[in-house]
Amino acid sequence: MTFVQEGKSDLKIDEMKNPEAPPIVRTVNIQRDINMIKPWLDSGDSFILVGPEGSGKNLMIRNLIKQMKSTQLAIIHCNS
Repeated sequence: MTFVQEGKSDLKIDEMKNPEAPPIVRTVNIQRDINMIKPWLDSGDSFILVGPEGSGKNLMIRNLIKQMKSTQLAIIHCNS
């Protein structure tokens, strides 16, 4: 599968005002990650998303869940 950088976005200033749901810049890496995670969400499979602090895990998951109807999300923050 090939991912390309998308063209100009129609991002509106109002979309940037909500700190709980900021917009996602769909870089090639974000497109790849979403393409990997979305089938798990669509099928209802359980999974754990692991990565360094600040890498965008929470933002990406919240954005994907927001696009789905009748879906609940539980986020557990774990520190070692």
